[in-house]
Amino acid sequence: MAKILIVDDEPVNREVLIAFLDDSGHELIEAGNGTEALAQVAKHSPDLLLLDIMMPELDGYEVVRRLRAQGASCSRSRGCPSTSRRRSNTPASPASACSG
Repeated sequence: MAKILIVDDEPVNREVLIAFLDDSGHELIEAGNGTEALAQVAKHSPDLLLLDIMMPELDGYEVVRRLRAQGASCSRSRGCPSTSRRRSNTPASPASACSG
C-alpha cells in the first residue's frame, strides 16, 4: 500500500483525514506545518501528499517549490498541486500543475 503524508496546521483537519483513511490499509504520516512536511518527506518518501496550502511559517506552495527544487516530481496520474497559481479558492487542476 501507499505512504500518505497528511499536512495541515489544524489538528482537527488531520484527524478527519486520518479517520477517513484509517481503514484504507495505507501508511498514514502526519505533519503539522510545512517545515515538518519537508522533514517527513525526507524521512519517509511518501507516495502522496495531502497538503494544506494556507499554513503559517511555510505554506503549501512553498513546500511544493522546495520539493521540486530538490528534484521531487509527479506524474499526471498521481497529481500535484500547482505552484504557479495565485492563492484563490479555485482548486488547481492536477493536469495543469504537472509537467510532462
